[in-house]
Order: sequence, then structure tokens, then C-alpha cells
Amino acid sequence: MHSTVWDTIHRLARRFNEHDAALGLGQEEQWSLQILKIAEETGEAAQAVIGARGTNPRKATAPWEEAHAEVADVVITALVSLAACAPTTPRNTSTGIWPPSRRSSFSRGRRPSRPRRSRHEQRPFDTAARTGPGTSAEPAG
Repeated sequence: MHSTVWDTIHRLARRFNEHDAALGLGQEEQWSLQILKIAEETGEAAQAVIGARGTNPRKATAPWEEAHAEVADVVITALVSLAACAPTTPRNTSTGIWPPSRRSSFSRGRRPSRPRRSRHEQRPFDTAARTGPGTSAEPAG
């Protein structure tokens, strides 16, 4: 991404962080709100698609341009959230985004490996791997 775009993104992130700090919000609260803002914007994009498709009989149809604008809002909000949550984000010189190797193994063309667990190491909520009275996944009959 062009450096002026990142400069704008970081300026917005600083502005929001300063505003939230002035309200007395802690850093984790600020991060949580930034991430929730992505969800809010994504919901607005979904509503715009519903409007463009005309599938809500209670509302008039909307042009696809509204959906496109909402998607842009999602992208900008996500970038601002990333900058707010990780202001020293390492940048890949070609894209200005985190290097793929630091994000996930999906970007390297393979699925992430899961650690294998023995039957005794199952998480408490993993009842399918438990045995004994009252732990069957089968309905009582």
C-alpha cells in the first residue's frame, strides 16, 4: 500500500485511540471496540447487499454502489483497527501489510497443523472424546 494511505490509517488510529483514552477507556477496551466496529461495518455491507438484491420486502432496493461503499468502509475500518491494536505493525515492503509468514500457514499453501491430544488431554468441553456414564453423545432413551 502506498505510504500516504498508511499514514492516513495510522493518523485515524491515533485519533480514535486518543479520543477513547480521553473517555477513560483502557487499551484492551479500545481494541475490543475497534474490532466490534469491523463487525458493525460488515453488517452494514450485508444490509446493502440485501438492499441491492431487493430481498427485503419492507425496504426499497438500493444500488450496488451502496454495497461497494460499505465494503470500502469495512476495509478501512479493518486497517484502522489493525493500526490501533498494533501501532508498530511490521510492514512488508511490497504490500505494506504483515508478511504472510507471520499471519498463518494458509498463506504458505498448507493447512496449520493441530497438536494431537490423547484421550486424557481432551479439553473439558470436548465430550465426544470422553467415555463413561453420562458422557455419551447419544440421546438418553
